[in-house]
Amino acid sequence: MDAFDDQISWSIAVRILQLFQDYRSAFRSISAGARQRFETAHWQDAEAASQTRIRLYSELVQSSSLALSHEVSSFHSSDWQRVRQ
Repeated sequence: MDAFDDQISWSIAVRILQLFQDYRSAFRSISAGARQRFETAHWQDAEAASQTRIRLYSELVQSSSLALSHEVSSFHSSDWQRVRQ
């Protein structure tokens, strides 16, 4: 394991964290009005928000896979262990 490999692993770990933080921010934004939708019985809006949150996760997985596919295409299990650290 050399410094270059460590730098790549660090870069990928940071990118994954950024993507997850973007997802959480969007999830919170969608969920922010949940109480009001419930209290005012806006059931269709609540259902739409729920569907959007579910779609958001799928979109995160797809966009993250695309964003990282080139960088991790030659990774081995030991490389992923470094990323997780």
